[in-house]
Amino acid sequence: MKTIHILGIVVILLVVSTITLVGLQPSGQVVNNNSTCEFGQLNYYFRSDCSHCIQVSNDGSLEKLQAEFGVNVNKFEVVEWGMYGIYATPTFEFGGQRVRGYRTFDQIKELLGC
Repeated sequence: MKTIHILGIVVILLVVSTITLVGLQPSGQVVNNNSTCEFGQLNYYFRSDCSHCIQVSNDGSLEKLQAEFGVNVNKFEVVEWGMYGIYATPTFEFGGQRVRGYRTFDQIKELLGC
């Protein structure tokens, strides 16, 4: 009986330590701990027919954030309004806040504290 309890405790400790080492958030998304920015994760919401979203895509801002500052960028296509609670695109989400509208690379960098 003691062996079963000890084994259970060991399994729980292994699971907790693995989650801590991997850096999983409660949402299941992996956090990039190698970022040099205050906010190392950015959720980007876009529509394929959005001219400002196309501009963000063409200027390479999101890729630069990943390459230069180690920001983990998650991209979400908004197929219909209200999806993900989004009613305007582009929308940038980080640190619990959402910023709507086009932003240049330097503006996004400043928002993330890079």
